[in-house]
Amino acid sequence: MPEEKQRTIKRMMGGEAALAGKEVMIVDDDARNAFALSKLLADRGIKVHIAVNGQKALEMLDKAAIDLVLMDIMLRGWTATRSRGASGRRSASTTCPSWR
Repeated sequence: MPEEKQRTIKRMMGGEAALAGKEVMIVDDDARNAFALSKLLADRGIKVHIAVNGQKALEMLDKAAIDLVLMDIMLRGWTATRSRGASGRRSASTTCPSWR
C-alpha cells in the first residue's frame, strides 16, 4: 500500500480513541443498518443504544447520557424529533472530534 494511504489510514484510526467508552445512539427503522453500524461501533469500544423511531430516541435521551446521535434522515417519525429539538428541552453540544 502506498505510504500516503497508510498515513491517511493511521490518521483516521487515531480518532477512534476519542470515541472509545462513549455512548452513541443509532436511530434507524431498518434493522440491517442499525445492526451493521452497532457492530462496527461496539467493536471499537463504543456503547451503542438503538432506537427504531424518533419517539423512542427522545425517550432514550431522557434516560441515558448519550454523547452522539446518528440518525437516519429518511426516518419515519422525524416530525416528533424535530419538534423536540425546537422545544429546547435538551441542549446539544456542537463539538465533534476531528476526523481529519
